[in-house]
Amino acid sequence: MLYPDGTTAFEKPVAQQILNKVATKCDLCYHRVDAGQLPACVEVCPTKARVFGDLDNPASEANALVKAHGGWQMLPEKQTQPCVFYIG
Repeated sequence: MLYPDGTTAFEKPVAQQILNKVATKCDLCYHRVDAGQLPACVEVCPTKARVFGDLDNPASEANALVKAHGGWQMLPEKQTQPCVFYIG
């Protein structure tokens, strides 16, 4: 579904009441990224274990880490093309 401005529900999630003990999908803090900030989880991670960046930009730290350490995605057989990579 496209909104009148051309975005999808995944690009502009609707604010909603979150029930207790219910998992919700991470939206990568799109509102913070739009404002030029890092997602909150990346900013507050005390061990710097999370990296946020443009995988299409060869100069980004995220791109370099995935290339150097062979990042992988969860459940590739589901063909959901997640934007989160894990490095082990």
